[in-house]
Amino acid sequence: FPDNAFKKYSIVDVKCKDNHGRYFIVEMQMYWNSSFFMRSLYNTTKVFSSQLEKAKDFKELKSVYSLSIVNSNAFPDYKDTDEYIQEYYIINKNHVDEVKDDIALVFVELPKFKPTSKSDKLLKTLWLRFLTEVNESTEVVDKALLNNPDTAEAVELMRRAAFSDKELAAYEKEMLDEITHNTSIRVEREEGREEGRAEGREETLADNIRNLMAYGFDFDKAITALKMPMDQVEILRKKIIG
Repeated sequence: FPDNAFKKYSIVDVKCKDNHGRYFIVEMQMYWNSSFFMRSLYNTTKVFSSQLEKAKDFKELKSVYSLSIVNSNAFPDYKDTDEYIQEYYIINKNHVDEVKDDIALVFVELPKFKPTSKSDKLLKTLWLRFLTEVNESTEVVDKALLNNPDTAEAVELMRRAAFSDKELAAYEKEMLDEITHNTSIRVEREEGREEGRAEGREETLADNIRNLMAYGFDFDKAITALKMPMDQVEILRKKIIG
């Protein structure tokens, strides 16, 4: 959200949409004050109402969920409880069991989170443990976080974020050497087959370029690093970039 008066207090804002058309707003807050609840409510309802710009009918409006991860005790009234998740929905005051979740605000207070078991493998618990236990200075990471592919990737990204310029350069060179080696082997195998497999070789080269681009290389830097044949560059550029 570009029009964010409190931008300097948040780490990241993410707005995404799932396959069912529902919207999710994820925000991490380092500092909290009473204005943030109203801001979260405003942002969530704004996303909900803005759907009418494209929707033809109210029934086409999709649910909007806001998740705020807060690194402080955001709700002092509940400070003496172990409830670290606060959820707000639309309810019928006279029938509180009637809940409308078309708009939802969920707040997670990290300081209150205490895992009940180190072996707890629930994905929610693993992510909360990652947020509370792992930072740039962490030297030993619990195996439960490393055994899950999603949290393991997050740990690796955190580890790379702590690299010095020299360490990062060495890491990128090692990664580049490995990808280049694997590319050479795969291309040699493809070249030893019949001409009819040319398309397969092309896709192999494209996959390796995509791998490098996923690590932050742009297309031109990737083809230079992998020493791509010049007669294939434009074909690959069209296949990957369009």
